[in-house]
Amino acid sequence: MTPLLAPDRADPGDPAGPAGRAEGETAAGSTGRVDRLRRLWVVPAAVVVVAALALLPRVGDGGPGPGEARVEVDGTAAVVRDDGVATTVTDDTVALGPGDVLEVVEGQARFTLAEEVRLEGRAEPSVGGRSGTTVEMGSVPELLAGPLLVEAPTPVRVAAAGSTTTVGPDADGDGAAHLLRRLGLGVGSYAGAVEVDSAGRTVDLPRWRRVEVAAVGAPGPADLPLRYSATDPWDRRFLGDALAIDRQLAPLLRGLSATGAPDLTDPAALRTVVAGLPGPATLAPLLADLPAADDALVLGAVAAAGTGGTFTERWEAAAAFRADGAEWGLVATDQGVGPAALLDRVRDAVDEAFAGAVDADPDEVAAGPPAADGGAGAPTADAALSPAPTTAPPAGAAGTAGGADTGTGSDGAAGARPPAAPRGVGPRARVPAAPARGRAGPGPVASAGPPTASAGWSTGSAAGSRGPPTAWVAW
Repeated sequence: MTPLLAPDRADPGDPAGPAGRAEGETAAGSTGRVDRLRRLWVVPAAVVVVAALALLPRVGDGGPGPGEARVEVDGTAAVVRDDGVATTVTDDTVALGPGDVLEVVEGQARFTLAEEVRLEGRAEPSVGGRSGTTVEMGSVPELLAGPLLVEAPTPVRVAAAGSTTTVGPDADGDGAAHLLRRLGLGVGSYAGAVEVDSAGRTVDLPRWRRVEVAAVGAPGPADLPLRYSATDPWDRRFLGDALAIDRQLAPLLRGLSATGAPDLTDPAALRTVVAGLPGPATLAPLLADLPAADDALVLGAVAAAGTGGTFTERWEAAAAFRADGAEWGLVATDQGVGPAALLDRVRDAVDEAFAGAVDADPDEVAAGPPAADGGAGAPTADAALSPAPTTAPPAGAAGTAGGADTGTGSDGAAGARPPAAPRGVGPRARVPAAPARGRAGPGPVASAGPPTASAGWSTGSAAGSRGPPTAWVAW
């Protein structure tokens, strides 16, 4: 029996024999075996390299792919990879792949996804053991906790609390929405097309509205006004006009209540102070159920300044939004009315209302509103800093409060314009319209001319000041 690995033997048909083949075949055989080994080595090496690359997030020059993100961390974030490896990122950029989870511990994080979709998260007080925005990447990113801003030039879906929110552009531009995941899910629409699907129940969310999903499959109404705050950076980015209106309108309306103005829920009285209103036949049914003159004035100014639909349609839409709890700034913004258009009309209306009150009973208006105890009323801070008049006030006093004369408040926002004095009177003199709170402006500055009446209001000082306006009235 011949062994499988028998040594070479002489072959009768091989004249050279083993010795003759040794020199040529040894070199040729060695070269062939090395080539075969090289080919065999290349195959597993290539497999290993491809497998390793597949485990890494593919974020290259072309940008993130589906389920991936490039995240700029401004602060500190905790990252847990899909394989369970945890790492901390501080003031750096990190690439995320499917299954990776990022939690914002301090500061904020900005995500760039495929097709230029952008997400933003930030640190928040601890909720459910997490310090802030927590997102798990995937073909549909999932918000696990905290707030999330979504800006979408192309439609993107975000999962949270068993629901899916789709944010996309509309005819006016990119979509933007504010999501908040706590026990349930809240979604607020800043812009574009926003849709919330919870277990098959779909809600289309109009701009400036919000919806609350307390349980899966149970979304609430989609016509609730968006809640916003002057301290929220995302609200300041998308609702700057609404915040400006709220800040400057409140003191104007407080001033209106101090003027003894006519009842502006009466159509004739409202038409005398707000320009561009329709006749009494149109106004009367709109004013029938309003609770206060403030509402009549602002709704009239918003409807008169708006452009979409008829006057009645604008009024009714604004009134319904206000009745749902919207702030006046959001009501005006929803109707496409900016700060200048609304505030100018309201200032002019308050001026007219006060001028009418002066003409009707100048002695009563000159005395100013009574104090709470029935006395003469408390002086403003400006008056307290100025010498007390003996027989008459300083001639032509015309100081500024909160930047009223200069047209800007102390925070740089547009202030109230001192209007022209009522007919037959000279330069303005200022006396208190109500007990003053908050910061006071500079004291009166003397000027030529007798002290007389005027009819404007300061918008107050910085945004944090909420003191009542100072009225320009007759001594």
